[in-house]
Amino acid sequence: MPLRQVAFGKQGTVAEYVRSGGRCPARVFLDWCQKPMRDKFDDAFVALVRMGASYVNQERFWLLHGHGKPLWEFKEHHHRLYCAREQVGPAVRVILLHGWKKQKEGGTKE
Repeated sequence: MPLRQVAFGKQGTVAEYVRSGGRCPARVFLDWCQKPMRDKFDDAFVALVRMGASYVNQERFWLLHGHGKPLWEFKEHHHRLYCAREQVGPAVRVILLHGWKKQKEGGTKE
């Protein structure tokens, strides 16, 4: 599987999946995000490679349930970044797949 490394440390690695032809949906999404949002995702990546397999944050990184299983999700406000997570002992490898921005819900009718 063609991968591009994003973050690495003693306890883990974060990499982006690169499709044939060189397209990387996760990179396209992250480049589309404004810098403050990219920085928040980068902070989560750094925390993950420092903590390894023990890093699960119910507000920022968790396993999807139901039809989304076995994918994991990084979440920052309305932004979602989906990935695969592999654990080897205390270390973990996360492969970023694709991201999207959730549309705002609700609103008032006029």
